[in-house]
Amino acid sequence: MSNRSRLLDFLAKFGSIDGDLGDLLQNLRLFRSIQKTGTRVTVDCDTHFVSESDQGKFPKNINFPENCVLVGGTEETVAKQLNCTKLTLDKFMRLKLEVSTFDMSKTENKNVMMFFLNNIERFNTLIDSVSEIRFIKDTAGRLVKPSKIFDPFDKFLCRLFYGENVFPAATDALRPHRDAFIKIGMKGVRAILPKHIYSVTKTIDSVSQINDKMYDKAKALQEYIENNPGVLRQTLWLDKTLGEEIKDLSCFVFCAPEECEYHDRFPQLLKWFSTENGLCCPSDMKEIRFWQLVCSLIPLIKTRSTELSSFYGWNIPPSAEKIILQLKSIQQCSISLEMTLELLIMLKTIYQALPIQSTPVVKEAIVSNALIWTADNFQDPANVVVKQKEDDIELKPYIYFLPPELGSLHTFFTWLGCHSRQDENVLGSVLQFLKTKYLSRKFSQAETKKDLKCAQMILERLAEADIEASWASENILMVVHSNSDQTIKFAKLSDCVYDDDPTCSNDVVDGESIYYVHEQIPFTTIEKLVVKSVTGLSLADAQDFDHWGHCESFTTHLRSLLRDGYTDGLSVPKELLQNADDAGSTELCFVNDERKHSDSRERLLSKSLADFQGSALWCYNNEVFSEKDLQNIKQFNDSAKVDDLSKIGKFGLGFNAVYNITDIPSFISGCDMLIFDQHEKKLIDPFTKKTQEENEFLYRNEL
Repeated sequence: MSNRSRLLDFLAKFGSIDGDLGDLLQNLRLFRSIQKTGTRVTVDCDTHFVSESDQGKFPKNINFPENCVLVGGTEETVAKQLNCTKLTLDKFMRLKLEVSTFDMSKTENKNVMMFFLNNIERFNTLIDSVSEIRFIKDTAGRLVKPSKIFDPFDKFLCRLFYGENVFPAATDALRPHRDAFIKIGMKGVRAILPKHIYSVTKTIDSVSQINDKMYDKAKALQEYIENNPGVLRQTLWLDKTLGEEIKDLSCFVFCAPEECEYHDRFPQLLKWFSTENGLCCPSDMKEIRFWQLVCSLIPLIKTRSTELSSFYGWNIPPSAEKIILQLKSIQQCSISLEMTLELLIMLKTIYQALPIQSTPVVKEAIVSNALIWTADNFQDPANVVVKQKEDDIELKPYIYFLPPELGSLHTFFTWLGCHSRQDENVLGSVLQFLKTKYLSRKFSQAETKKDLKCAQMILERLAEADIEASWASENILMVVHSNSDQTIKFAKLSDCVYDDDPTCSNDVVDGESIYYVHEQIPFTTIEKLVVKSVTGLSLADAQDFDHWGHCESFTTHLRSLLRDGYTDGLSVPKELLQNADDAGSTELCFVNDERKHSDSRERLLSKSLADFQGSALWCYNNEVFSEKDLQNIKQFNDSAKVDDLSKIGKFGLGFNAVYNITDIPSFISGCDMLIFDQHEKKLIDPFTKKTQEENEFLYRNEL
């Protein structure tokens, strides 16, 4: 045993050491240096001692303080008497860590921190101190506190904060100490603040070219907000919320068609909304359930959060303006027959949404852009009939029918200007369109032939319809003769005639103010539409035509009268004399005309009258029948003259004596001409060419 050891043993038993003795002993090199093996050093009140039994607890790669001694046995008692402090592992670590600047570039400091992290459970009292040390470098190269970094081993945080300087730089070296870093303040998902989310959105918005990781970053952003929608209402700064600040930043990912459950129902011909980088602003989006209304124009999103959807108005139906733009987008597509069924489902949804926002602006947009779907193409409402009947005419490409699937929206489509049914107005409008079409140019023979057939069908349908004559005269256009097979001409019914006797010459010139009906139009149609014949036109100056008839069976009574009362030819001039006297005449003349009148057998009221254009007995008196006389002459076998004894004979009965020499007598009085047809076979209406139901015809004209 050395003298130093004996002295230390003695001092340990000596008792209290103070005063000058203490100062003397401190200046003696009595204790072994822990740093310099084999060296004895002096001590003072700042000296630390480590017992030999505790030395193994300290890390070997970390230096002890310079004034630190190693004691064993009774040496520890003397060290305490000389005011030395025992160095525990906790105090050792505190001395190493509680420094103004902790430079991790030094190996010593790295070893200290690693030892702390490896044994953090033993150093709970040091956690707060260590958490305030700026000893970690982030990805920007800055020394930061543990509380300033996010967990680089959390996959979600790595996605969300990709490109952000919020992770430690030496990630791999820290992997074994993840739990320790979490204890000293490294942040996880729960530590995310509005400012962090704002920074993420700004980063995404600022990138022009989005790579896969940046795209995934945007997805992670949406996932976080989806799960934490309340963050949008948190104040970011001043009175601005996070949601307001990011609404116009391009940072959200929208759905692609293959990502939604409606993919199999999406018409492949239609273009889905897209952007160069696949991102959009939250304020521009709508829920995926509105895909049929705006999938070409607006980014769509799938969300489970009603709070998030409500915040940005994703749950509010798109505006009518946007829906109309979707219609226009569909209109620009090349639509095949195979696509019409799936397209119709989408279009029905669109049309069902529009009535909710019906405004004059909406109507104008649909009308001006011809956005009514007809199963073939889009048309102007004026060219569409809502409800089709079985016997309706096919009038494409001028009139189309609304698909039956859209029939439930009858009120909406009629409000837009579609026709409720294929009525006379629709048919008349097609005729008017055809007239306008052929005014300015010629078309191919094939197209002209097709249009002519269309016009013919329309006229035949109008002829069968119960239409007011005044409306027909003003609105129905007749196909008339044209000198070209590449054009079609039309004219009002009132300006048209048809040639009721083509074999005869006439003075009516086509194309001046009168037009001949086209030869392809059936006579039955012409007849039902009451088109004038050339013969009828000859009587165009007539003011009125009256159809007169007898009140009893004329032929039966006439047979009896001729048999019993007028059996010879002499009775004819006698009866005519009586009639002249009845009328108050003072003159009576007879002319026996034996001419055949062969040159006067054309353009008669009826072709049948040609047989009666032979020899004739003309009778003239100088009196004009009054209206009452005209009425009386119609009467047959009545007593019209009985009460007036100034009348000679039985007026009315006497005139019938002429049937001894003719079947169709006639006379002219003033502006009236009367023709009688007792068999109702010879006399026809000069305009309709129909045989009169009665047997007398009165023609009135200004003479």
